[in-house]
Amino acid sequence: MKKHFLLFIFFLGTFSLFGQEDFLHKISVKMAEYSQNNVVEKAYLHCDKPYYAAGEKVWFKAYLVEGLRHKADSLSCVLYVDLVHNQTGKITFQGKYKLFGGLGEGNIHLTDTIMSGAYTMRAYTNWMRNFDENFYFKNDIEIINPSVPGLAFRMPFDFQVDFMPEGGDLIDEIQTKVAFKAIDNFGKSVDIQGIIFAENGDTITRIASERIGMGMFRIRPKAALKYKAKIIANEKVKFFDLPMVKDTGIVLSIDNLTDPVAIGISIRCKLPEKNIGKQMNVSVQSRGQSIFTGRFTTSLSKTIMPIQRIMLPDGIVQFTVFDEEGNPYSERIIYNSSPKWFNIDIKTEKEKNATRGETTLLLNVSDLDGKPIDANLSLAVTDGDQVITPANYQNIISYLSLSSDLKGKIEEPAYYFDRSNPNSAKHLDLLMMTQGWRRFSWKNVLKDAKIEHKFLPEPSMSFSGMVKQTNDKPIKKPVQINGFYGINGKSTMVLGDTDEKGKFTLYNFDFEDSTNIALQAMTSNKDKIYKFVIDNEPQITEKQQISATKQLFRLQDNNFIEKAQTMIKQEKTVFDVSLDELSVKAKKTIKTDNRRPYGEKVNKTVVFEQGKSVGGLSVLESLQGKLPGVNIQCNGSDCKVMIRGFSSMQGSNEPVFLLDGMPTDKSVIQALPLNEVEMVDVIQGAAATLYGSRGATGLLNVLTRRTNPNFDATNFKSEGMTVVKRMGYVPAREFYVPKYAENPNLTTEDSRTTIFWSPNIEVKNGKASVKYYNSAEKTNINVNVQGKTANGALGVGQMTYKIDN
Repeated sequence: MKKHFLLFIFFLGTFSLFGQEDFLHKISVKMAEYSQNNVVEKAYLHCDKPYYAAGEKVWFKAYLVEGLRHKADSLSCVLYVDLVHNQTGKITFQGKYKLFGGLGEGNIHLTDTIMSGAYTMRAYTNWMRNFDENFYFKNDIEIINPSVPGLAFRMPFDFQVDFMPEGGDLIDEIQTKVAFKAIDNFGKSVDIQGIIFAENGDTITRIASERIGMGMFRIRPKAALKYKAKIIANEKVKFFDLPMVKDTGIVLSIDNLTDPVAIGISIRCKLPEKNIGKQMNVSVQSRGQSIFTGRFTTSLSKTIMPIQRIMLPDGIVQFTVFDEEGNPYSERIIYNSSPKWFNIDIKTEKEKNATRGETTLLLNVSDLDGKPIDANLSLAVTDGDQVITPANYQNIISYLSLSSDLKGKIEEPAYYFDRSNPNSAKHLDLLMMTQGWRRFSWKNVLKDAKIEHKFLPEPSMSFSGMVKQTNDKPIKKPVQINGFYGINGKSTMVLGDTDEKGKFTLYNFDFEDSTNIALQAMTSNKDKIYKFVIDNEPQITEKQQISATKQLFRLQDNNFIEKAQTMIKQEKTVFDVSLDELSVKAKKTIKTDNRRPYGEKVNKTVVFEQGKSVGGLSVLESLQGKLPGVNIQCNGSDCKVMIRGFSSMQGSNEPVFLLDGMPTDKSVIQALPLNEVEMVDVIQGAAATLYGSRGATGLLNVLTRRTNPNFDATNFKSEGMTVVKRMGYVPAREFYVPKYAENPNLTTEDSRTTIFWSPNIEVKNGKASVKYYNSAEKTNINVNVQGKTANGALGVGQMTYKIDN
């Protein structure tokens, strides 16, 4: 490494690396602060296939990583996934999915009534909502429903061409590379050809797109002239203006293709004479991390600076020229080398694989040096004659290494990482010039104001809101929040506190589907009632979009729909049980009360009849004289409780106070309205040791009506209580695969389009294997494996085998 560093210094000449000047120091410090305060999260979904029939399930594996090194993200444990209909912009599905160590799995059930058309799957965390929506994960899928055709939508062909000078501007008499990108009115690339000419009629050059609407030409412009382009696309002719030519400025140009070892940087200036000989600054950064900063002196001649590639990280690298006041003059984005990836070799255990036969896939995973490594993978096996994956379709490498850092849709992203393609590097450099890097702006980095984030990371399912006084005035001091909810007979209480302004966030919710949550603000003042204002669920504003009516993906034939619908019916016969055909005889199940972790046998219990409580009394005041052996003495709202015969090593004779089985403060018990209390248990002896040494003085457990297993928070009326309905995690489902070994006589039709889906394959020492049963079709089978390692390396593997007997 030291040898390369010295070589780098030698080549730079007048370029001073790691300058100690105030501005250079400020750039490094500000960028470090910005990156620390604006941690980037990236989400990626690996789906089983690119198009679906109504009634099917979209199976996916979720990967969440930090943006710099792509290691597993630890900030967020909740992922939001939307399904958006492109033509209308309507969100047709929104779900929450639990993540463990940055990994998760899930599915989306496509209803029988869903409209045919192009859809976008969108994934994001609550923390990601603080930043540009363009950097949420997005993936195009198509849904086909013969019963509900898509909207009739036609638009005459049109197109747009954007011209982007290298470095940002056209400067008088400085030869500059100009990249261009052409798209149609549906946002798809379109091939073009045409001429560039000056307003005086002189033809400058002929141009033609080189790949998916992109191309490049050179021009030495004159400030006295305006330049135009005459472009032809699909026999339609249009004229476009090139950017205005500036009298003065700086052009930063980079050669990222000629030398495999070094990157050539050239800086050309045309400035007023008074600015010649002045110091300018160059900053080089990648994914928000400062790589180095340096200086150069403006001159009339070109400044050339080769930089060794080894000095730069893999991936997108941004070069920016600043003046002494911090104003950016010129900028260029490059892609350096290849992303950190690993190899996945896939083989079938048998040479021949039969219909309905068991197939074993053997996975060998190694780094680029051939050494076996550990990894976590997801695998999709599809019928290759029915599911045609588009060329260069998005994968985990192309998304996390490229698409996730660029604004706008990238067509055929995997193309740029095809190691067998000799033109991939050239076209990737063209992509850098036409789309650039837009994850952050220098204006935000260099300003002194700290950005406040409205949305916090979610280590668990949570929701937030505001507590106010009933007259809408702010509260005067923080208050405690109690949240109660019940799922499948199990009641749970979640506690939290507001800040001094009344803002709160409650965490540690864990339930599926949706449920009602009862909220109450608790203080020692039992007469105080508060108002809750609950924040909305994370959701992106719906936006009208325009989408082509043509299919996103080319289907092999119409049999895909027929076979998919057949398998949907087949799955229902396996997983659905008709109660009309089933007679069940069993003993009556006795419901257990999870609010009583010590069991149903208690020493003493006082039951409160609803509607017969004495107004004005607190819980403990109302218990005076009702519990033999329990001495309760109250002086106003201050009550002392002692269970006779018990003492504490700490000298206090008061019992442990519980609310629905969870330890709490006595002041919380005192603040409960009596009509919310169902009963009070007193526990002594061995049962009290469930709470350790704290139970030495006994337990007093207050059970509320709202957490009764049969309690419905929607119908519960209590002054000062708010009931909200919240969406839980999407329930996990099992991927259906017929097991022919267990049912050798199974003769039902089997025409699965997704043969097998396995979202969580753990690779140890480079080895893993999976088993499944083939369908009944003689067909080609496509296998797609994607995944990552703990240190952020990415991998993709593919293979095809044939079922012919």
